[in-house]
Amino acid sequence: MLLDKVTDASNSAVQERYITVSAHRKNVEEARAFFARSTGDVVSRLVRLDARSEELDATERLRVLHDVYRTGEKTEFRFDLRYSVRRGRSLRWWA
Repeated sequence: MLLDKVTDASNSAVQERYITVSAHRKNVEEARAFFARSTGDVVSRLVRLDARSEELDATERLRVLHDVYRTGEKTEFRFDLRYSVRRGRSLRWWA
């Protein structure tokens, strides 16, 4: 009976989980090749788990972090990558 209740579609819960894949490569071409291969592998493994996946760009990742750390606040997310680059800001926090 409990198993039926848990697996019932009307009682199902949705969780969002984020996976970050990073790699150190010699150049951009090697990094792109690595991510092309690894993206396909990760997506195929998630499909086996009946999970949906999508890639996020830098702005979308920052929006997720904004929403997590500013829960309940009425601040609107604003970020302009071109403006930040013109100002000399970098998203490379590890550099």
